[in-house]
Amino acid sequence: MTRLGRSDAPPPRELLLWSLSLQDRTELQNLLNRATRIPLWRGRAAAASLATRLAAVPVIQAPWLRFDAEACWAWLEAGAAARYGIDDTLCRDTLATTAGQLDDLLTGLNDGDAPEVWQPIGALRQVRMWRTADNDGADGGGVLTAQLLFGHTAVRISPMHQEPQDLMPSDSTGVFAAVVALERIAEEINRECAVMFAALSGTDQEHS
Repeated sequence: MTRLGRSDAPPPRELLLWSLSLQDRTELQNLLNRATRIPLWRGRAAAASLATRLAAVPVIQAPWLRFDAEACWAWLEAGAAARYGIDDTLCRDTLATTAGQLDDLLTGLNDGDAPEVWQPIGALRQVRMWRTADNDGADGGGVLTAQLLFGHTAVRISPMHQEPQDLMPSDSTGVFAAVVALERIAEEINRECAVMFAALSGTDQEHS
């Protein structure tokens, strides 16, 4: 029986992450493949095993979110705002519904309603906002999450809690407020993704 505050599970094994550029990976793969063809070399089996293992390691593409504010404005004005209930009730003062309205909008963008507006790149798959109070509450904020895919493994990361004042100016409403909020969400997600990817790869990443 496990006592409170203690676990009988074994400690995690040490993990070594070695980041290679795609060019370095290809060159190493070719070197190992050539080594397996050296006649009478005792290391052929080891080289073949390493080549197989290297080929099985997935290439991790840097996660990034491309957001076009002008395209977003045009998309909302062309009818998307009405479909997603974006009107003057979307503002910093509508504390009970702000995060819910933005999450509905994010759901449509995640589903590919406007790829010219919202384009996940690399390992990034989707962005959600989970409201931190229901419709009877007075929070209006939410927790952002981003789903990433590394090979066949899905990972979810979460930046800090977002309050309405973190997402939009006090004097903005409707479409303008939505565009500003989405832009700030994209910036927050990209900042978090960049930090995580740099930690995994051991390099500083720049995105265009």
